[in-house]
Parts: sequence; C-alpha cells; structure tokens
Amino acid sequence: MVEQVALGRVVIPALNTPTKKVGDTLVPTPRWRYKGPACTISLSYVVGWWGVVFNEMTSKVFETLSQPASDVWKEFQPDRVLKGVVLTGLTPTEDEYYDLEMWFKSATFADQGAIFTDCCKVPAVAAALEIVSCSFS
Repeated sequence: MVEQVALGRVVIPALNTPTKKVGDTLVPTPRWRYKGPACTISLSYVVGWWGVVFNEMTSKVFETLSQPASDVWKEFQPDRVLKGVVLTGLTPTEDEYYDLEMWFKSATFADQGAIFTDCCKVPAVAAALEIVSCSFS
C-alpha cells in the first residue's frame, strides 16, 4: 500500500528486508515509471527511521542517473548497480528494522520522494564474553 505523506513523497513497504550487520552496505534498486523527455536525475538516499518525521542516521548518498525519453508511461530502474549506503551511525530501534528515504530530483519534473519502510534489519551487536580456558606456570 502506498501512502501519501507530503507533497511529492509517498511511503511504500520495501519488497524485501535483508538482515545486515553494522558496517555492511545496503544497495537499493528502485523502480519508477516515467513519461517525458530525456533528462538527468539527481538521486539521493539515506537510511534511518520513519516516525512522525524521517530521522536520518547514515550518511546520505548522492548519485546521477540518465533518464531516457519515453512517449508513454514506462517502468525503469537504474542501468547500473547503485553505490549503496553504508550502515554506520545507526541508533538502535526497538525492533531492529530501518527505513530508507529516497528523492528523485530533476529540472524536468517535480521532486519525487519515497520512504521505503523496513528496508533492512540490523540486529544490535551485544557485548559478550565467554571464558574458554586458563593455563598456569
């Protein structure tokens, strides 16, 4: 279900929720529909938590995509693997799930944004110690 939360931004459940570790890279593969002339898209995305507002936690990633022209509504996705966002700087959440905010910007169309909920699960790393043995002399 797509939920409109602000002009130009929707909330969409993620198609899958990989389990990652702190320091791993989460690589998004967005899909969008487009009709219009060829243009350049400035894409940005960041992982965080969606509550009343979106709380950014990781460093924001910026990419540039070339959008081919299309006379009819057509589905597109990046023609290369995106850089991905490194999962550092995460504040622990109660359920260990995180969300991703993504913005598509171009001079050709109005800014479009989406929050993809539950884009990954990052279990908290709990400190642990286990005594194994001891030698003496």
